[in-house]
Amino acid sequence: MSRATVRLAMSALQDQHGLDQNAVFDVLRDVSQRHNVKLRVVAAGMIAPHTGARSRPPAARPHLPFTVRGRTCTTRAEVVTELMRVVISRSGAERGTIQLHDQVHGGLQLEGWRGFSQDFADTFSYVRGEDTSCGGVHNGAQVVVTDVDSSPLVSEFTREALLANGVRSCVSTPIVDSDGAVRGMVSTHQPHLNVIPTEVELGQLRRLTGQCGPGCSGMTFWCCPRWWKQSTRPRRPEPVAAIPL
Repeated sequence: MSRATVRLAMSALQDQHGLDQNAVFDVLRDVSQRHNVKLRVVAAGMIAPHTGARSRPPAARPHLPFTVRGRTCTTRAEVVTELMRVVISRSGAERGTIQLHDQVHGGLQLEGWRGFSQDFADTFSYVRGEDTSCGGVHNGAQVVVTDVDSSPLVSEFTREALLANGVRSCVSTPIVDSDGAVRGMVSTHQPHLNVIPTEVELGQLRRLTGQCGPGCSGMTFWCCPRWWKQSTRPRRPEPVAAIPL
């Protein structure tokens, strides 16, 4: 799916700017490497539908209260890593994943994981909507699955993979932006049946996925990746300047 996204972006650049295939790929790769953003994210940012003004963010990077000593993250990957670390730590779960919504094809892309093998990560590197573990998350609901083997909320594809990796219960919490749109989900996984978090613990997970810095009213976790997408757009008047990262 990542290759398809890159091909679509390359085709769009070729049509818009009359560049050959090699030149287009070099442009996308340069933006990816220079700003430490994955190539598929650069491509998706270019061809995904966008609404609203594309104003530049303030110079100061957003502070994340859940980071170690409130440190500032410098890349989207660091935001994901910090969130994964603190979710695992505070939930007491042994494993976890972060998946973000693919604005182009509509599925979920695995952005971070903890406690799973590379084979598991490869299996869930990209899943379509019908194959996600908790369908209710797409509607903005936090979902608790107490028995992966019998829950109707879990697709057969996901059930087989989770059981093969010793997962018997899980909690999925949506990542919702300031406009109320679901941008992904954070899931924690347990090896035991009927692990039911308390309302306090569920509330903590919701707050973690919603934090984007002290004093930033209305801003959510997703604003951080969005901030980086906006702030890493090249300023010079080249074809890449039109790419909304």
